[in-house]
Amino acid sequence: MLERIPRSLLVTALIICCLALPTACKSKPPAEPVRTSPPTIPPPQKAEPVDEMEDFKEPEPRAEPVRETPSSLAARLNAEGIVARIHFDFDKSDLREDARRTLIRNATAISKREYSQLKIRIEGHCDERGTVEYNLALGERRARAARDFLIAQGVPASRLSIISYGKERPLERGHNESAWAKNRRAEFVWRAD
Repeated sequence: MLERIPRSLLVTALIICCLALPTACKSKPPAEPVRTSPPTIPPPQKAEPVDEMEDFKEPEPRAEPVRETPSSLAARLNAEGIVARIHFDFDKSDLREDARRTLIRNATAISKREYSQLKIRIEGHCDERGTVEYNLALGERRARAARDFLIAQGVPASRLSIISYGKERPLERGHNESAWAKNRRAEFVWRAD
């Protein structure tokens, strides 16, 4: 039966079969199934807590700290009341025992090394009774008594100055013994000059 088919036809058929065979053996990839629900996403993992301050370091200052000027130091010390006022008896300039104790504490404060560039002005004051001239002289004696005591405690005289205001700058306005007792005093004022 094969003898009756022309040879050229057989060769052609054989070639076609050989060429068609590799494509016929190839399989089609299966079609993707149609999704009816959204894809599932795995739940997020919990993050570990982090202590943000664990490795935190304060920046170190690079500039020198600002130093107080003598004027600002004097103003601060005056506002803080580092040295206390003292009081006197009526018509007296001698130091009472409470005034001596206060002056000893004042001498200790004035003598601190960090205040050595400052000076102290001692202001003598009186109550309203008496003449202007008499009270100016009495205020000066009071300031001088305080200054002399501080010098005896070791405060250099070059750091101390005195002034009398007499009755011109009362601490408390009033015309009774309570006001007068507060006005008979010596004040201590820090100065940068």
